Amino acid sequence: MKNKIKILLGRSTVSNSPAGIPAFYLIKPPETKGAEPTKTLLISLNLPLDQVKDEPEIFNRFVFIWEDYARESGYEFDYDKELYEKTGKGWKVVGD
Repeated sequence: MKNKIKILLGRSTVSNSPAGIPAFYLIKPPETKGAEPTKTLLISLNLPLDQVKDEPEIFNRFVFIWEDYARESGYEFDYDKELYEKTGKGWKVVGD
């Protein structure tokens, strides 16, 4: 799946939240050999990463919507494994 379009759960930085906020990116494979993939910010959640634990329902719904979008669109879904963890009950931030 290395040449497939991905939806990536990552982090976006904003001035009022040094830890960053959850964000989804569209990652397109390089158009030419040796080029870098194209990374486009799709959407971010205005909830600092260090406050996600206080609003798990909002964060999990945000992630589930984009997971579904990726699957229905035929895109690969991926996430920053140093920042997030999928649990039996949903998602949580493990690093910020």
